[in-house]
Amino acid sequence: MIASLKQVSNDIAHDMRRPLARMRQNLERAIGAHGPSDTMHEQVECAIEDLDAALEIFSSLLKLAQLESGAWNNEMEPLDPARLLESVLEPYRSVIEDNGQRLETEIIPACPTVIGYPVLLRQAFSNLIENAVRHTPDQTTITATIMLSDKTITIEIADNGPGIPDEAMLRVFDRFVRLDTSRTHDGNGLGLTMVKAVVQLHRGTIVLSHNNPGVRCIVKLPIEI
Repeated sequence: MIASLKQVSNDIAHDMRRPLARMRQNLERAIGAHGPSDTMHEQVECAIEDLDAALEIFSSLLKLAQLESGAWNNEMEPLDPARLLESVLEPYRSVIEDNGQRLETEIIPACPTVIGYPVLLRQAFSNLIENAVRHTPDQTTITATIMLSDKTITIEIADNGPGIPDEAMLRVFDRFVRLDTSRTHDGNGLGLTMVKAVVQLHRGTIVLSHNNPGVRCIVKLPIEI
């Protein structure tokens, strides 16, 4: 039943993206017929913003379907997960400081390489950092660590924020699941689902656990042999 529901959502995403894209094009043409001060101009702009949000959901679903089926056509390449994580963290440092939060890192030197898709892993790490930044208050400490253990690289993103309930630990990886505390932020409930699909595409594992207080997200990736 779960597989059938996934297929339905994939089919809907595939079939609906084209008519929505055409609708957006029509609205863009319509907006050119009205001046910036026209009420119709504002209404059409709002409609385009809503369409963009819907198109983003459908694009995410189609990308998720590719990841889960293993049908990602790009070439894998050797990469340094420590350097990759550092490149993801750099843009967030000023954001974290402005939020009154603190970032701590512990990354092993001379990190072994993994074989993977750098664009996908960068997106996955960004999503985990983004979640930690957006869903914790000021004075929170966010930690990013990379460790080597038993032929695997362990990447851990943790915080000492309010955490999440026990029953939500597994559900957060399901499609469209958004916790009540996250509904005040923009999102479509596909972020962690996408992260899990990326990790599994790299033959890795991902788990959430309590940090007492806060949350720990632990990603394990096999190293290149």
